[in-house]
Amino acid sequence: MGPSANVDIQFAQPELSEEEILLREEFAKEYCDDFNAIAACIRLGILGVYAEDWANLFMSEGVTRHLIRERQNYLLTTNFTDYKEELKSEVIQELRRAGHLNGPDSNHGSRVTAWVSIAKILGMLDREVIDPGHGVSGGVMIVPAMISPEEWGNEAVASQKQLKATVKD
Repeated sequence: MGPSANVDIQFAQPELSEEEILLREEFAKEYCDDFNAIAACIRLGILGVYAEDWANLFMSEGVTRHLIRERQNYLLTTNFTDYKEELKSEVIQELRRAGHLNGPDSNHGSRVTAWVSIAKILGMLDREVIDPGHGVSGGVMIVPAMISPEEWGNEAVASQKQLKATVKD
């Protein structure tokens, strides 16, 4: 993402050089990854002890906020399918992390919920829809009767008689 063509940043912030604008563009790109300004500064190579000060400076500037909005719009319009898949992957990673937490602040219910959420995202809980014409309805297989109910009753009575006769012997 090069300098913004939509807004004359030099007019909005005359004291910023081209290099400073590029730094803010890179910050906006990193910030949009996780919405953590301090982490974005650290990823840009700013030392941790100074990262909070730089993050506060960047976030207080209108130029940076404009660049962040521009980056978010770019991600949502130009590259939405890739962005959606990347976001889905990140959500699954975070849920997997939560599903494995066993520390003092975790509980079984939250781990189960995390894994159920992953299963939903991956479609593992979706019921397979089968054409009702194939003998399946609501997850239960329906076997068509080959004989009439009266014939079945007659066969059942005969079978019971045979069973009783075998037991008596």
